[in-house]
Formats: sequence, structure tokens, C-alpha cells
Amino acid sequence: MRRSLLVIMCLPFLTTSAWVQTEDLKQYLHEHYANRIFILRDFLSGDHLSYDSLGSPTKHAAAGDWTETGFVTIGDDPRIENNHLVLNAQRMVVIFSDKRFQLSAIQRPPKAKKKHGHGPGFVELEIELSGTPSSQSVDAVLSKLFLNSHDSFVDLVPGYWRFCVSSGLAGRDANCAFAPELLTMLGTKTEGSQLKEIPIASPAKGSIFHVAHDGVSPPKVTHAPEPQFSEAALALKLFQGTVTLGLVVNKDGRPSDLRILQPLGAGLDMKAVQTVENWKFLPAKKNGQPVSVEIAVEIDFHRY
Repeated sequence: MRRSLLVIMCLPFLTTSAWVQTEDLKQYLHEHYANRIFILRDFLSGDHLSYDSLGSPTKHAAAGDWTETGFVTIGDDPRIENNHLVLNAQRMVVIFSDKRFQLSAIQRPPKAKKKHGHGPGFVELEIELSGTPSSQSVDAVLSKLFLNSHDSFVDLVPGYWRFCVSSGLAGRDANCAFAPELLTMLGTKTEGSQLKEIPIASPAKGSIFHVAHDGVSPPKVTHAPEPQFSEAALALKLFQGTVTLGLVVNKDGRPSDLRILQPLGAGLDMKAVQTVENWKFLPAKKNGQPVSVEIAVEIDFHRY
């Protein structure tokens, strides 16, 4: 009888202790993560992303462009459910407007269905936690999901972005300038040696000529499929403009060394690169012989 009474008396104590821990963690999540902007590692796309306790995706998710799927604002209800951390977040699109990269939110339609992520422009993050959930375990796993001050943003973007991003972060290229709120997030306080501009073209690939300056006839486009709008640009309704790309047209008429010179954002730069990668050219010629040349092309994204 005494043994049974002791067990019964202990139950309220254990329940109260667990409740206090849950409330403390809930408050911690709200104070440190709710309504804050973070950068998703690998810029994963999709409206529902699930991760294991080590911060690795448990299902395949395609990598997107940092301007379209890189930034998220965590909602005001981060919570623990069945030993999983659940974060509802709004996608924040990066657009190049008013001569600088800046954040823009995709507004949810009034009657959007409330499923994963609560509609267009939203994403639900579900992360498994190991052991008893705590502020330490939450911080540990989210440091694997989100970029932090130890990451080099320049090294994480695709090669065609690095010239623009590196020169923009270093403050040397007005065509790729960043708004102050983005500068504080992208690791620009690292050593200056880590922010050197990336060369436009690699001299290791042989002689690269320039049309007109070197007496070279220009290459001619023979196959140029039209670019497609990104989902983010479509969601932003009237967002449109022109992306300028630099590239090398090789002696065989194929494009290489693509890089963004004048960005647009909202995932359209990636669409422009993917389109031009499939272009075909009659190569440039010098003294009647095909040569590699460096050129720039403009890709228009306009709704007619």
C-alpha cells in the first residue's frame, strides 16, 4: 500500500517538471527563432522539408537559387511535436531593385489552402530531435539547417554567381550591391582576403579574344530557346526585367564560363543561365579560324 501511494504521489511532480521544461523551451524558441530571418543551407525548394536529428534532409529536395529559396522568416509559433521541431516559415525572395539586392515577401492569397507551409510562398520545416528536447539540441540541429557566421556565402553559391556576389559583398560592383540588412547576414565581417573578387574568365583555358578589339568577327546564335519565369517571379506578379550574363563562346560554338554581370533576382538569374547553357553558336573567327571569345548577352523577362 505504501509503495503504491508513493508512486501516485510522485506523478504530479514529474508532470509539473516536464510542463515547466516544455514551457521554458517554448519561450526559448519564440525569443530566439520566431519572426527572424534565416538562410537555408543548400537553398532547398519545396513547401515541406524534413530533416533527421543531424540536420540532413530525409527526403530528396532540389536545390534552388539563393534569391528564390534561400531566405525564410520563421513564423510566430515554433513548437515541439512528438519529438520533432516544427517551424512554419515564409519564403523571402531576393530581388535586385533600386540598384541593390533586397528582400521581398511573397504575399499569400486570402483563400490559399492551409496545408504544408500555409500556401504559396510558405514552407514547413520538420526536424527530428534526439533525446529530450532542449535549447541546446535545438540550436545544434538548426546550426546544420541555417547558415551561420562561420560559413562563406561566396563559396556556397554556384560558380556563375561568384563574380557578382564576391564583388558586390566587397563593395566593388554597383551592379551587384547589397542592402544593409543583407550585408549583416552574409558574413561580410570576415577577413578581407575572403572577399576577393572572382576573375571573370580563367586564363588557364587558352586564348580568349574580344570581338572588335582583336579583329575578331562575332559569334552568331543558331539556337536560342526562350527562358522560363521562376515561380517566385510569377508570384510577385509584375516583377520583370533583364539579366545580363557574361560568357565565353568556345571555338566549337558552345557557351562556357557563364557568370552574372547584371542580376535581377527572384530566381530569374538561374533561369537565364540554364537557358543560355543550351544556346548554340557559329563560333567567332580570327583570320578565318574559329576562336574563343568573351561576350555579354541580355536575357529579357517581360510579360506581354
